[in-house]
Amino acid sequence: MYFDRKTRRFLSTGEKIHQDQWDEKNSRIKPLDKLLIDKQSRLTDMLNGIETYELELIRRDQVLTPARLEEFMNRSGDGTFNAFIENELKSEKVLKYGTTKGHWVMLRKLNEFSPGIKFHEINYDLVHRFDQFLHTKDLGTNTIADHHKVLRRYISWP
Repeated sequence: MYFDRKTRRFLSTGEKIHQDQWDEKNSRIKPLDKLLIDKQSRLTDMLNGIETYELELIRRDQVLTPARLEEFMNRSGDGTFNAFIENELKSEKVLKYGTTKGHWVMLRKLNEFSPGIKFHEINYDLVHRFDQFLHTKDLGTNTIADHHKVLRRYISWP
């Protein structure tokens, strides 16, 4: 990753491919088979996560530095949606106490439902199963709606 003409950082993606499987012109894996398509999907998710983090820093009038990138890569190391929410809540400085508390409650329910949700697993079916799980917890309709509202905020994270 290049920060300027003089500063760059190399990131390990954890993916290994042969040189003949890499499309240099388009900077992506050549789609030869399903395994390689899955690898490209994981690489794209990683890149999107970094870009989303950079945009969030810009919104906060901050700049992505090599140190911040390293911190981001280390704290989101397990790559789960649950860890992403937790990291965002820990670094959140704008939300009021009551709002933050509601977000933590939703995260606890999400962890109880499924502690290791991967980003590629997030779809309508997952949200529907989470909704059914919340209904088994004897929660009120408004409470369940609040949990969905919080969940939607992190699913559609800018």
